Amino acid sequence: MRPIQITLLIITCFGCRQSESIDHYTDAGSVWVETTLASMSLAQKAGEMTQLTLGALMVGEDPFELEEPQTFDADKVQDAIVAHHIGSVLN
Repeated sequence: MRPIQITLLIITCFGCRQSESIDHYTDAGSVWVETTLASMSLAQKAGEMTQLTLGALMVGEDPFELEEPQTFDADKVQDAIVAHHIGSVLN
């Protein structure tokens, strides 16, 4: 057998084996997740899935044509976090 076939055979044999259990998820963790999701509004859930680029939070009208020196616009940052519940900012 060629090396690639052997590699695929090994991956297939070990990658498809039955997982013993998913007990590493605790009941307390599941309760926390369910409680947190139940307490969030639809807008908060959508916001948590939103990723903005740094340019969207910087001074200037066009996020692709940033003003120098680049600085955060405090109003944009506050609006994104408080009003829109953004989940993350990409660099």
